[in-house]
Amino acid sequence: MIGAIAGDIIGSIYESHCLKTTDFAIFTANSTFTDDTVLTVAVADCILNGKDYATTFKQYAKKYPYAGFGGMFFKWVKSDSLEPYNSFGNGSAMRVSPVGFAFDTMEEVLAEAKRSAEVTHNHPEGIKGAQAVAAAIFLARKHESKSKMKEFVERNFGYKLSKTLAEIRPYYHFDETCEGSVPQAIIAFLESDSYEDAVRKAVSLGGDSDTLACITGGIAQAYYKIVPDYIIKEVKSRLDPDLLKVVEQFNTKYCLYGYSIPIIDSREGIQMSNVLMVIEPYWYQDTWVFDDASKGLDKEPFVQGIPEMIDVLVKDIPNARAGFVLLFSSQPFAGYQVELTLVREEFGGHWYKVKDLEAGGWLCPALFRYFDDAPESLYIKSEPGRGRYEPTELQTLKDRIEELERLVGKLALENEALREGRNKPNDSQGTRRG
Repeated sequence: MIGAIAGDIIGSIYESHCLKTTDFAIFTANSTFTDDTVLTVAVADCILNGKDYATTFKQYAKKYPYAGFGGMFFKWVKSDSLEPYNSFGNGSAMRVSPVGFAFDTMEEVLAEAKRSAEVTHNHPEGIKGAQAVAAAIFLARKHESKSKMKEFVERNFGYKLSKTLAEIRPYYHFDETCEGSVPQAIIAFLESDSYEDAVRKAVSLGGDSDTLACITGGIAQAYYKIVPDYIIKEVKSRLDPDLLKVVEQFNTKYCLYGYSIPIIDSREGIQMSNVLMVIEPYWYQDTWVFDDASKGLDKEPFVQGIPEMIDVLVKDIPNARAGFVLLFSSQPFAGYQVELTLVREEFGGHWYKVKDLEAGGWLCPALFRYFDDAPESLYIKSEPGRGRYEPTELQTLKDRIEELERLVGKLALENEALREGRNKPNDSQGTRRG
């Protein structure tokens, strides 16, 4: 859900500016969390600890009264009533992202999204908005394509998602209803090519920018898996300790990756020094490589036994060479597949072996971009990726042309050698002619 919170903070200062461009400062000194973040964390707290939604929403709103809550909602907060007020505003959709991340079936997601919405937003449109966003996040988590996500939302919720941002943007205005903001936020995601691009596109609509970006950001995190480290650092610096604690507990319990998160010892509740990290390896020029702009790495290759280990790790992942997700940590985490143990240092890198097996490989000094010292153990898990590195038709054509050029060059050399062989004097023939 950190993607939703980041979207809220990024969009917070543009809410009244009617921005119509993606070219803007992503953070400023005045960027701050709003009611979107407060209630998103409240939903996460309810899921983590089995709390009542209505009571918890009131507690959080009273603790953060200046976060920018809507008038009807805050009037409800200050009242003694726990009854809903039939709202169809986008408050139900802005806070729902934890639901999409926490539950394992679509039926559970839709039921919980309804429960989280109807304590205030019991109007059918308010419930529908929350369910549509939670469903989109769930489908993204399950590696569904954008086209399938679009089809599901249109079919089940009636939102029309075929308009482009270019068509929407000139006429779009501030709209706090679910019907007037949820489809637009989803379209911003559908047209994006990264987390940051998605949030920028949401803000560029020029409406309720913090809520649009909050909704879009939650879906984008689920789909792209990675929220850039520099965004995470800015977000964490703007959250107070109580909000941040819930965020980290939620991400740890549900093994949300896409950024580095503290690992909590569940028995003691103690934060450990390690983090869970993620990269997206792909196949390039006959080996596995990965990019990580936050660490200054581009097409960083795996060598010396590691490619063979990766081959085994991804054998059940379809089209893994087009890109897959690799999680790693120096501490065990839920669902890890392989444990590597440190063997020795050599040439600035370190040899690791699979625990209890002879298979092993050498990790280069790029390891120290993630750890201060070489860990005694590394715990690893692979998951399907998005195939973002799959060659385009143009690139495939270029590769084929290069292959043909190499073949032509080889044939030319062989032909030249053949001609030289024919022109070379033959001693035996000369003797016969003499």
